[in-house]
Amino acid sequence: MIDLRGLSQALAHNKPKQQVCQLRNCPRHAELTETIRGAIFVLEKTKSAFKSSELAALRMKLERVLGKSG
Repeated sequence: MIDLRGLSQALAHNKPKQQVCQLRNCPRHAELTETIRGAIFVLEKTKSAFKSSELAALRMKLERVLGKSG
């Protein structure tokens, strides 16, 4: 979860892509990918209950990250 938080903070603050690449090469890559997929699933499942532009933006960021990482 800490790695996922670091990834989302790096994306939110437009830090160098090196941090994302370091996470991608992480031995826990599969676990992180599944965590992101799970978060996207929950955000999609609850989007009608929680109509939030912030949550929609977060889901789109996570989808972009997942698209780049596999």
